[in-house]
Amino acid sequence: MCSRDWRNEKITQDRVCHILKTQLYYMADNENQNAYETLQLKWVFPIESTDGMIQAFKNVIFLLDYVQKNKCSKYTIDKIIENEIHPITSGIRDEYDFFIAGAIMTLCSTVDDFSNEKELMELVQEIIGKFICLLEEAWKLFASDSKEGNESDNTQRVNSIIEQDVDIANIEEGMFLPKGYKELCALLHETPLKSGSNSYKAQLKRWARYFKMEKGRGRSLVILDIYDEPLPADDGRKKGNRNIYLKYIETILLKYIYYRQV
Repeated sequence: MCSRDWRNEKITQDRVCHILKTQLYYMADNENQNAYETLQLKWVFPIESTDGMIQAFKNVIFLLDYVQKNKCSKYTIDKIIENEIHPITSGIRDEYDFFIAGAIMTLCSTVDDFSNEKELMELVQEIIGKFICLLEEAWKLFASDSKEGNESDNTQRVNSIIEQDVDIANIEEGMFLPKGYKELCALLHETPLKSGSNSYKAQLKRWARYFKMEKGRGRSLVILDIYDEPLPADDGRKKGNRNIYLKYIETILLKYIYYRQV
């Protein structure tokens, strides 16, 4: 798996090419002298359409597998990007460029074998689903901030969320919350989710790393303990759970949405 810290990468215009080239370079064989041959990738236009996006990800997976299997040189990779990727991705809208690049970044940070297209497309579907969910929640957060706060408040909130998954500044041990879950969401600056949904269960599991609570009568909750350090997150990738990539997406989304507003 690529050990590169993607969060420190400088993401420039035409992010798809930038991220893809970076990952392909990681797999490159500088001693390979094979000449560049046109791959003749097929695209569906417009790229921003559903079919266009699906085909774009299939092409990305094909290219990752191709370079990995053939141990292409950096020269060959440059030619592929220049002739077969850049002419397509340079014309798509900025938000789609960001969206596709973020999914590629997450995909490459999650797996190290690109030979199984079906499995990887399923992973892409899962990544996009989480991506959209986080985007919606982040947008609600900043829409609320724009009404009630100012730019410095927004900056402080963004930094707080990026550095810490759960903002526990407004809760304390022994606190009684008569309104329960919704009241706790307000204190943690999070959006209430549908009870029993997978997102709701994941939210409670994430909170459990930072504090312990107990259900009281009716809707009420009691904060029993707040941990000095968050409990470690389970990394279940070996068991098929790839939720470890959520941190990458959340960080990218929060930074991106904030800087598009200011």
